[in-house]
Amino acid sequence: MATDFTVIIRVRHHFGDEQQDQPIPIDPNIPFAGLSRDFDFTCPGVDRSQEAILQFISFGILPFFVETNHTLQINGNDIFGGLQPGPIHSVANANPIWKTHSLIVHPYVLRDGNNTLRIAVGEPMSDTDNRDNFVIDNATILFKTRPSVLIAETRFSHSL
Repeated sequence: MATDFTVIIRVRHHFGDEQQDQPIPIDPNIPFAGLSRDFDFTCPGVDRSQEAILQFISFGILPFFVETNHTLQINGNDIFGGLQPGPIHSVANANPIWKTHSLIVHPYVLRDGNNTLRIAVGEPMSDTDNRDNFVIDNATILFKTRPSVLIAETRFSHSL
């Protein structure tokens, strides 16, 4: 079975409330996405009956914000495993390390046409807490394609 991929996010995006008293250093030159952002992408010839893999890297998702239930969805479907915290150098300084995520996308979530990846920051744990601030980069979806798409492409390339 053939596979293909689509790059969803090519540039780092800073999610959160952009409070100045962040516990982690986030480069101020990274585009600010705010509390949520939708990223549109396509999966040409996707075999909807098969699982896919969503991969991305994150920086700054801290363990004490996990209870806020950040949102990671494709086409309104939760992606299990979601936005989990990465390792940190020191609990006292909360210096995060980049983390790689590799998550399974269940069958029938992806569409042949337009798809939407939604990332949203969860609610703070109290009225006085800031929202979590983190960075997402290099999001890619790997998916299996329908056999008929492969055959059509092979015929086309041989006719040239």
